[in-house]
Amino acid sequence: MFFLFNGSSEAADVFGNDEVGRQQSFLHPQFGWIFGMKIFPVSNFVGDADSKQDLWQPGPKYYRHTVLPQENLSTFDSYKVMDHLYRENHPDVACRYETLMAKTVSRIPLMTHSIWLTNLDNPVELTDEFIRWFKESCSLHKMDKGWKHYLWVQDRNKLPKTVRALESAGVEIKEVYRELSRACHQLNKS
Repeated sequence: MFFLFNGSSEAADVFGNDEVGRQQSFLHPQFGWIFGMKIFPVSNFVGDADSKQDLWQPGPKYYRHTVLPQENLSTFDSYKVMDHLYRENHPDVACRYETLMAKTVSRIPLMTHSIWLTNLDNPVELTDEFIRWFKESCSLHKMDKGWKHYLWVQDRNKLPKTVRALESAGVEIKEVYRELSRACHQLNKS
């Protein structure tokens, strides 16, 4: 710790053979040597940074120098796969109109699902405003382009106004309990 308090210390005293640390640090006119705060993985005194590289520090250096070698994975191959996944799935690429339209089959089904649960002893219909919003939302995803819209309810007979309004707009009404019991029955058969 002598070098911290000695006004005549040089950066070479701290950095040893670490040329990168020496290049990233600088002599501040008022405060003296600045050792690259928050730049180095473990410490401002980068002479020991290489020996502490296997300490857990979140980020690519830890992944590259510790995780990949422990798992016997090639750094090059791993980064090649990550680069491919990044390029394929990054929103700037994956969500571009040209990219989406280039695919013949959408990876995501063109369906919207909404659910309305209410007390079956005292059911509450959807408000006119909500029905208007629902229809407007469905109009953004047109059925003639392949979209399907579903509203899930407990019992369609308890919500006649809602069912009438939305079925007239092309929304398919599904009953949660009926579909679940049908699915369970099919599972029991197999």
